[in-house]
Amino acid sequence: MTTLTSSKYSPPASLLVRHLGLVKKYDPSRDLSKLARSHAAEHPSSAPLQLARLEREVEQRSSDLGDVFERTVKAVSHVNANEEKDVRKVWFTWTAYTEEESADSELDLTWTKILTLSSKLNQSTTHTALLGRYFISTLQRSSPLPALRTIDSFAKYRPTEDIYAIALVAIAVYTKEPYHDLTKLYERWKSAARTKDGRVEAALAWAGWLLENKKAHLAAQIVDSVRREDEADVERRWKEMCDEAEERGAEAEGSELEQLERKLRAIGWGGLATPEGISRPIEVEESESEDEDEDEEMEEGEGDSDEDSDSDSGSMDINM
Repeated sequence: MTTLTSSKYSPPASLLVRHLGLVKKYDPSRDLSKLARSHAAEHPSSAPLQLARLEREVEQRSSDLGDVFERTVKAVSHVNANEEKDVRKVWFTWTAYTEEESADSELDLTWTKILTLSSKLNQSTTHTALLGRYFISTLQRSSPLPALRTIDSFAKYRPTEDIYAIALVAIAVYTKEPYHDLTKLYERWKSAARTKDGRVEAALAWAGWLLENKKAHLAAQIVDSVRREDEADVERRWKEMCDEAEERGAEAEGSELEQLERKLRAIGWGGLATPEGISRPIEVEESESEDEDEDEEMEEGEGDSDEDSDSDSGSMDINM
């Protein structure tokens, strides 16, 4: 495979990504960072290949990583051949590194650069994910930033209404007395909503929190305020919310991080609870399926041995 990855053969990006994976697995003594840079230079706009390169740079803690990240996100964003999920991974590699390595005094400056670039380069879902991750990170700090002030600062980044849904979940989890902030957040969300669907989403999200927190009368008032937007749909969803609230009862909530990830998944934004932006199994769910996983591993044991022998033979492919 090494021969086939030579630039004179114009290898596709997918082959170069595969080659890097094989070298990492079977030839650990090789300078993988140098090889990753060489491969990445062949396809500077390929998100999967640039991601593989960035992962190596982060492992090596390269000195010019800030510039590398900036050049890379500019190269891969808005390239039709890239899937948005791959572009998002590239951006989140930058943000995760920033949160891990930057001092508090530098963190917000770097995030400002990231969000400004994102507002110009990214599709709305990736941009919203980055805004959501930044907002959540400000609440996860030892000295959290004021939530509403942070939300207000997002105006210059052209946020979508989804940022309010993410913020509502995060404030509910991390603020000790969230009612005041959430009331103000709802007013902002309602004002930002430009369609009847947007106004309904805002009202039902706020009503859902009120219902969960024993404020059913207030929740019903909020729902009533948007019934005229689409009475049948609002009534149906409100009934579902009430039924679900009754079924949940006093279920175990888990840690703050588990609560946050569970609630983010419920609104379609799973993964933002952690810096990497990757949705992981919740520990509670893992413990419940542990026995089942062990049984499956035992049943597949014989098949695994076959796969291992295939993998061992794969080491020969690197030098073909």
